[in-house]
Amino acid sequence: MSLEVHIEKKLNGFTLRSDFAAGNTATAILGASGCGKSMTLRCIAGIVKPDKGRIVLDERVLFDSEQHIDLPPQQRGVGLLFQNYALFPNMTVEQNILCGLKAERDKAARKARCAGMLRALRLEELASRRPAELSGGQQQRTALARILVGKPKILMLDEPFSALDSYLREEVEGEVGSLLAGFDGTALLVTHNRDEAYRLCRDMIVMDGGQVLRTGITKEVFADPGSTAAARLTGCKNILPCTRVDAHSVRLAGCESLLHLAAEVPEGCTAVGIRAHDFAPCAPGAENALPVELLSASENPFDWNLIFQLPDGTTRLWWKVTQDDPLRGRTRRPGLPLRPAGKASWRWWIIANTSSKRQKSRCGRTGSCSVFMTRRRISWQYRHSAWHPWRTSPRRSSRRTLASGQRRPPSPCSRALPHGGPRWSPPCS
Repeated sequence: MSLEVHIEKKLNGFTLRSDFAAGNTATAILGASGCGKSMTLRCIAGIVKPDKGRIVLDERVLFDSEQHIDLPPQQRGVGLLFQNYALFPNMTVEQNILCGLKAERDKAARKARCAGMLRALRLEELASRRPAELSGGQQQRTALARILVGKPKILMLDEPFSALDSYLREEVEGEVGSLLAGFDGTALLVTHNRDEAYRLCRDMIVMDGGQVLRTGITKEVFADPGSTAAARLTGCKNILPCTRVDAHSVRLAGCESLLHLAAEVPEGCTAVGIRAHDFAPCAPGAENALPVELLSASENPFDWNLIFQLPDGTTRLWWKVTQDDPLRGRTRRPGLPLRPAGKASWRWWIIANTSSKRQKSRCGRTGSCSVFMTRRRISWQYRHSAWHPWRTSPRRSSRRTLASGQRRPPSPCSRALPHGGPRWSPPCS
């Protein structure tokens, strides 16, 4: 199976120009809301007529403006799952699925295929229920069953997880992933979530403002977005303006030192990107090291977001650090040089402020502990691969008074905590 799309459609504010090809695999169309992703699916399905262009599915022309070919939706062999699932509210689950078998005249065959689809998607016990009596995940499975029972040549999913809560989204995502992996044909997944695209699809198409920016294998697109807009859409937090020096060097705006690249710098290069998780410690003065100052830190359930700024005072860098990584835990101390691993042309090194003092400390248990300070007087205790944040004075002991009047018992590492002012203590190995 193969799909070729070369269409133009004038919309409010911009002109949609979809130009790509998809093979017999799951392909994600990634882009921000309003960039033309869903409109592209509707043009392929025949719901919306493009102004001009050509759509070919498995060497069969579905639309051609020059030859005046425009097959109706029911003749295209295309299955489209809408965001709201578009189930008939006055019909049961079984009746909704049977709507996908209108072309089948044999009643016995229709019943058999419907029963098989109910079993495949675990909807047997829900066959007599109406859409209003179903959960979001059950409605989605019903809509998918209605599409798949007709054996479409191409399956298109338009934001299939947007109406689901986080828990149900994870459950349904696993089911959709298995469905896409086993689907014998071309599958298109429209999404604005880069994580969904990365997990579910082998290939990717990046769109912005009605234009296709990048196509290719998903992992290769993430490794080399090719443009600033594509880098942002794939989740690159740090995009810094630069000037090309030579074939393997650039200079960041507001920074005196050069950055040396393993890959060749293209002519006209104006920016480099740094993934938020691609930093690692390095020694001061190392190649590609940059001085930065820690501004703030925020905690997520499983990682930390650290915000740094370059010496110019305007350029900020975003760094994501896992909570259970002792090596990366070192990087929370201002004054420690940092640098990312990776050979991609848009990954770089960074170094932190070197003006702070440092004091080593060890505790009696296996592991280590440290206290780090920021200008906002926020302290962190690193204890045996765990971060415990609190707001307190640097001179106050870890045995602080609680709201209830009770005192917190001393931690196993409390005797290793420095007192008498802010001191920097890296984790012990």
